[in-house]
Amino acid sequence: MKTPSPEIRQALDKRLLETLPGLGLCAADVAWPNAAFEPKTDRLYLRPTCMFGTTEVPGLGPEGVERLRGIYQVDVFGLLDTGMSETEEIARGLVDAFRGGTRLPCCGHEMRISKAYPGTARKDNGRLHIPVSVVWSCDTHK
Repeated sequence: MKTPSPEIRQALDKRLLETLPGLGLCAADVAWPNAAFEPKTDRLYLRPTCMFGTTEVPGLGPEGVERLRGIYQVDVFGLLDTGMSETEEIARGLVDAFRGGTRLPCCGHEMRISKAYPGTARKDNGRLHIPVSVVWSCDTHK
């Protein structure tokens, strides 16, 4: 079986898309990888990135399993000089949407979210930036 990298990314992106309306956002507020994007000067936006870690082999033999792990990082870029509450609220909403214990279907397997947490807020390219990291794993048969 091929490593289901695109399917994992799609499952995480789908969860993000499902979460957007509850955050008061839409797909146009997301800087998707390898897609043209021009941020609006009066709105915050998100930038998701799926980072793959090393593959582990917790089970051997013909029914062996490969465990894929990684981090889905969603960067929240808020407006400067408007306070932090809106940007922090979006980051908190993302943590809730991807909270530990969440299970997502993925190409006949189940992806597990072990934890989600916000990083430290900082100024970045004229925006207030809060990264939200989502730690995931997915077992696939070899």
